[in-house]
Formats: sequence, C-alpha cells, structure tokens
Amino acid sequence: MGLTPPSDGCCPLEGGQSLPKAAIEVYKTQIDSTAVDIFTKAALVTDSADSRLSAGIKQEVGQTYLSYLQQRGGK
Repeated sequence: MGLTPPSDGCCPLEGGQSLPKAAIEVYKTQIDSTAVDIFTKAALVTDSADSRLSAGIKQEVGQTYLSYLQQRGGK
C-alpha cells in the first residue's frame, strides 16, 4: 500500500480533506472491516508505521488496530 504524502505533509483532496487525514480514514476503514482478515490488518498497521505519516496518525492507526484486537477477543 505505502501511502506517501508530499514533503509538506498535506495535499488538498475533495471536500477539503488533507492526504494524511484521508489516509488514516482508509487505514481505519480497512481495520474496522469484517471483510479484511487479521493478517491484512496487521500488514496495514506495519505499513503505516513504515510510512512518512506523522507520529500522531501512526499512533491513531495503532490505537484503531488495538481496539479491533480487544473487541475481537479470543475469536
């Protein structure tokens, strides 16, 4: 996947969203999706950690994944 924002960290999109905000929504949607398996979810979290997204966005993606795992429990 590897979403890479421009060096200024922001690129305007439709509706006034910036690239980092749109990117985190893509990650969160995929992590929250029941159609995406746990291994893909883990890969998305790893991918976000290796990207040039801000530390805050990386933390938010990690928190989303952690919440998913906690909700999933022992399934």
